[in-house]
Amino acid sequence: MLIVALYLIGALLLVTIAVNLALGRLPKQPPMPGERIHAGGRHLHYIERPGEGMPVVLIHGMPSLALDYVKVMDELSGARLIAFDRPGYGWSKGGPLPFDRQIEAVREALLELGAVRAIFVGHSYGAVFSLAMAERHPEMVEALVLASPAAGGTRVSPSLMRQARWIQRLQLPVIRHLADLLFLRTLRRFAAERGALASYGPDDDHAEARTRAVSVLAHHDSIAALMNDRLEFNQVNRELHAKIDQVRAPATIIHGTGDRTVPLRNARRLDEALKRSKLREVEGTHILLDTHPEIVAGAVREYLRENRKHEPDA
Repeated sequence: MLIVALYLIGALLLVTIAVNLALGRLPKQPPMPGERIHAGGRHLHYIERPGEGMPVVLIHGMPSLALDYVKVMDELSGARLIAFDRPGYGWSKGGPLPFDRQIEAVREALLELGAVRAIFVGHSYGAVFSLAMAERHPEMVEALVLASPAAGGTRVSPSLMRQARWIQRLQLPVIRHLADLLFLRTLRRFAAERGALASYGPDDDHAEARTRAVSVLAHHDSIAALMNDRLEFNQVNRELHAKIDQVRAPATIIHGTGDRTVPLRNARRLDEALKRSKLREVEGTHILLDTHPEIVAGAVREYLRENRKHEPDA
């Protein structure tokens, strides 16, 4: 009986492994666009488009990619644009970093690239990142464009926090390799698909972007980065809110009236808290980079024009 039981257990494990490998198979990853730069102890992936005038720095949310900004970048032809994969995400190498060190890594990369002062564009958690950059390093931030900002009282739920802690434990050595064989590949793909759905929406028009995101974001580093962001999210927002009056850069907030990820009331709270801000409410959801790139780009162009007006004559 013992031998039969062992055979049955072995057969069940083999079936489990086979199902996990099949369901967890990822779409083919596209070639890496752009370059990498060593900063903050990581190799940060970035996409740069050369141009004139003050640089425009583009920061994605959680989870997301620098590629989320492709439509916005297309609208800003002629400007110098730099879009980053934050540490751990996408094609960035070396694993995730705590929020404070993410800011320093991006700052170091920008200085290395010669972008000593820039207009920062942030989407969702990338808007929180951009606000924190303006609070900590005001000398680097000319202006802010905040699309669907995950601030103004936005919080990660206790259930998502518990899930993040559980998944983070599965990333430990040995445990990760065993879990990866039995079920973690399927879980990673599921988590990446949910993240892509939240980032790009369910429409068929965004199917290609969702598939691309899953192929990149379902890898260990990106999942670890997402869990780190979730676990730090509430504390980061509390600390930012306490210092929001120190953000001196002018800011344009763009928020969808149908945003179910970050309620519109939170954008209104953020607008009230900032000293130099204006709020533009548009018909849309959380995925404004994809559905309203011309509006986001238009806000950037306004700041670029304002900056050119104040540049000293050659």
